[in-house]
Amino acid sequence: MERGHNNTRSHGMNEREDYASIDIQEDSDIPLSDSMREMIDGLPPLSNDCCIYRVPKRMREINEDAYTPGELSIGPFHRGKEHLQAMEEFKPRYFQSFLNRTDRMTLKSCIRVAKEWEEKARSYYAESIKLSSDEFVKMVLLDSSFIIEVIWRCKFCIDQNTSYLNRKIWMSSLERDMILIENQLPFFILEGLMDLAFPPSQGSSSFLHLSINYFAYSGIILSDMNESISSSGVKHFVDLLRLCYLPSSLRPLKPYQVQYVQVPTAT
Repeated sequence: MERGHNNTRSHGMNEREDYASIDIQEDSDIPLSDSMREMIDGLPPLSNDCCIYRVPKRMREINEDAYTPGELSIGPFHRGKEHLQAMEEFKPRYFQSFLNRTDRMTLKSCIRVAKEWEEKARSYYAESIKLSSDEFVKMVLLDSSFIIEVIWRCKFCIDQNTSYLNRKIWMSSLERDMILIENQLPFFILEGLMDLAFPPSQGSSSFLHLSINYFAYSGIILSDMNESISSSGVKHFVDLLRLCYLPSSLRPLKPYQVQYVQVPTAT
């Protein structure tokens, strides 16, 4: 009987030791659990707007130059690269020109509206953008105003003789960089800034119309496509080119073109 009692007591001690070891193990896992919970909780929400991304590594390795801007950085992916710094000097000058041309926008109002767009703009990129809010807003304003000014000057032949960026050889380089998928700004920012500064109702051309004419001038797209494209369906310049080459039946309809069909009842 004593041997059986000893076995029972030994079994009970082993169970307590097992529970103790589990408790110790769980305690040691708390820091890892906390860090993983922090990682999971800190994930930004996935957005349906996500449409600007880096080219897959294998594609880039085949021909890196085909996916890398040669002169102009737009957006965050190639920002700060050494070989693109020469063009960065033009951006503040073009932003100044943009502000001088409008009596509706000031520097402060541009910053304010860009901050209002920031969250949505960030959601267009397939990866988190490691820029502070101020850095992101500054990038958006300099890049978008530069693009608007380049397109505007091309349309109205401004500074043709004084700015070498308006000469054909440079225009071709800028156009090429502006249609790279890694080198994009959301279209709503470009159009929104243009519309606030120069409302279409005051007789100026829409930014969509100016953009199509700009790319048509170089032969990238046809010039008669603007009537069948709605700017609300354009995500960025690459997407604009895609829409231009889609059959008209597959393009997003403009609001006034939506047709409602009455379906007959089963009775």
